[in-house]
Amino acid sequence: MMGAKHGNTSKVPVNKTPAELEMDVLALLKGKYYDFNLTHFRSMIKAHEGIDIGRSVIYRLAKKYNLVKRPKRTPRTKVHKPRARMPQEGMLIQFDDLLMFGLIILYVILLVVSTMPLERLLELNFS
Repeated sequence: MMGAKHGNTSKVPVNKTPAELEMDVLALLKGKYYDFNLTHFRSMIKAHEGIDIGRSVIYRLAKKYNLVKRPKRTPRTKVHKPRARMPQEGMLIQFDDLLMFGLIILYVILLVVSTMPLERLLELNFS
């Protein structure tokens, strides 16, 4: 291969988990702590076995060997629920503003009053 080689070629990363530690953790996960979830497993091996290993390393190992008890949940999508339809067209009136609602009610009252006969208007008691 032609070209320059990187300086870290064929070197082991400094943050790599040693293979024997991975095998120890895997043996504990399969054996002594088989019924534990991964978070509880991590705290137990830290307290009782003296092994301090990262959460992501444990999850990666468990996922690699199909030992994840309950995979991460995917969030539910919100389902749009359509409103119930009115029995006839035009029965649903939507108002954006309370002032507009009051003006429409006032208009309807004036419309009703203006179509009433004068005798009927005189009979009405507004007190």
